[in-house]
Amino acid sequence: MLNSPINTNSVGKIPKDLEPLFWSYNTESLDIGRDRRVITTQTINYGTWAQWRWLARTYGKNAVRDTLAETSPTAIRPGALTLASLVFKIQ
Repeated sequence: MLNSPINTNSVGKIPKDLEPLFWSYNTESLDIGRDRRVITTQTINYGTWAQWRWLARTYGKNAVRDTLAETSPTAIRPGALTLASLVFKIQ
């Protein structure tokens, strides 16, 4: 199920419980479809396990893996990157 993402082509706002992860962003202007890299990076770096699950349900595990693979490793905290590599099977 986690490989079947929801439709991210339509405008979508992040859930309220994720807003604290985006302290340096205007959360009202974040869009689930357009801002996938920012949302993925911040959620992996600072999110809880439940928030990681939301990320996987929203984008699908494959899309999260691809986004993380395209993101500079220095943008992800080392401990978070290690766990994300295991969870999302990043080589």
